[in-house]
Amino acid sequence: RVYCTQSTHKSLTAFRQGSMIHIFDQRFRGGAEMAFHEAYYTHTSTSPNYQILASLDAGRSQMQLEGFEFVLEMLEHAMYLRKHAGESEFITKWLWFLDVADLIPAEYRTDSRCTGYWDNEGCVIRRFEDCWMSDDEFVLDPTRLTLYTAATGLTGHQFKVDWLMNKCGIQINKTSRNSVLFQTNIGTSFSSVAYLLQSIRKCVHEFAVTQEETGGNLSVLWQKKVRQLKEDHTLLPDFTAFHMALRHQDSLGPEGDMRRAFYLA
Repeated sequence: RVYCTQSTHKSLTAFRQGSMIHIFDQRFRGGAEMAFHEAYYTHTSTSPNYQILASLDAGRSQMQLEGFEFVLEMLEHAMYLRKHAGESEFITKWLWFLDVADLIPAEYRTDSRCTGYWDNEGCVIRRFEDCWMSDDEFVLDPTRLTLYTAATGLTGHQFKVDWLMNKCGIQINKTSRNSVLFQTNIGTSFSSVAYLLQSIRKCVHEFAVTQEETGGNLSVLWQKKVRQLKEDHTLLPDFTAFHMALRHQDSLGPEGDMRRAFYLA
């Protein structure tokens, strides 16, 4: 039983805020349909934007007619980025795209042999089908590319603003403490992929020049920043249960009142 939302406007043809709910549930018609529609009507509007709805319908029709070719090109562009960035020692000294082995430790994965799309040992790109059809329960969407920036001493936001936007004219939305997120979609062209790789090489070249100017060694301050981004992660407390004041009296499990806890925080 799978229920998920897809931000259609980020990957397919749709206006901003266009999104769909995908349902794969054998028991939907018999048991969950009424409850789902009640929850859906609770949160939706009685006056929807029909332009957005029309764009969703147009996007659905486009994928029905040409979707296979579009998705194939989208995957090819993503794999091209991973391959050419991963096989360049000049780039990977400072920046690299994270894979499933970087995000999920081996002890938590069923098939720890499948480390992701890029094979560092063989310097080859793995097929999309090999990763998704392995015994590993963790797999990454190949079109979402997380670029790790910690080795540069820059946070994701600094790399986004100071380098990508100001120096290369590239705008992205998603950043973290030590990474930025790129994604390919059906509107991505080969020229934009090539320009992104060129821009990454440009950034790496400037880092390399700075290192040479310091005699091959980064400054103590820079090394401290790198260590903080790589090792000094913020420790999050283990959540075990709600406080008794937030627990439901008739509940036998760890459930609690999240809304009240949020506003009391």
